[in-house]
Amino acid sequence: MRRIREQLLGYLFLSPSLAVFVLFLFYPMVRSVYLSFQLTDPRGRVAAYAGFDNYSRMFQSSDFWNSLWITVKFTLLTVPGGLFSVCYAQALFIPQAKGARSSDSFSRFRWRSRSERHPFCG
Repeated sequence: MRRIREQLLGYLFLSPSLAVFVLFLFYPMVRSVYLSFQLTDPRGRVAAYAGFDNYSRMFQSSDFWNSLWITVKFTLLTVPGGLFSVCYAQALFIPQAKGARSSDSFSRFRWRSRSERHPFCG
């Protein structure tokens, strides 16, 4: 009985977070997938079912491929630099923990104190 009460209390504490996720993440995501298979009027109301025609037009569009290529270039130019700068700053400002092995950080993930290195920075 106590275990059931604790589980219900846990769900009660989780319910506001779950409500926010459903309202602002899951519902818009499902609605977007639904609308991607529809034709809509200028006001956003569903006009007709389009099926995969929207996707076939998208993959045939040169604008889509251009946008995708720009996104790939932007990602390749920004992500490695950001990772390097974070690892460099960490190496400068957070000393190595005494007795820590570099392989330790890759073998298991756990909460780390400020004196331990980030797992992706070595």
